[in-house]
Amino acid sequence: SFPPKLDQGLIEQLRTKFASHYPSELISQETMPSTRLLSLVYSQVQKGAFAWVPWRYRLTVAKSEEVQSQRQAKMPRIETAGLHQLLVDEPPAIEVTNNGMGINGVRNILAVHDFAVAMAGGAHLASLKAYSAKFLHYLTQRVEPESMLRCASITEAQSADRQIWGVIKDLMVQRKDRKSV
Repeated sequence: SFPPKLDQGLIEQLRTKFASHYPSELISQETMPSTRLLSLVYSQVQKGAFAWVPWRYRLTVAKSEEVQSQRQAKMPRIETAGLHQLLVDEPPAIEVTNNGMGINGVRNILAVHDFAVAMAGGAHLASLKAYSAKFLHYLTQRVEPESMLRCASITEAQSADRQIWGVIKDLMVQRKDRKSV
């Protein structure tokens, strides 16, 4: 379940702080993390409970608005809809498949997550960008035909990202435990 959405005042504070820390980074509708993504990452940072964010929810403001405009307005039938279905809104998401996404899509997904974590104060943007660059390097690495190996698919890359963030989470927990001792 997603945490409550951040209010616009806090989002503007995070954006202003980000702009002051990283003046060379441009913040626009195409680079600004969606409210849902920023709320989720901010909640994780505040609680100190880092978790992997599925790629399907890593959207910019522009992409989130595009996805929401493509959705048909859901008009639930009151007699058949449960209270849970009426109260819970589904966050905008994209499909992450091997056929529907390429390397540029993966690059954008990693970049918007980098911005969200840096805005929330979870890590320095340079470290996050270094991770993304190394991840993309391994994802796009050419293999020799004689080796009988193939490049990773998009879904395999998503799985690898999930495992890496699991290790990052474990390291953060160990670091937190060491500081408390």
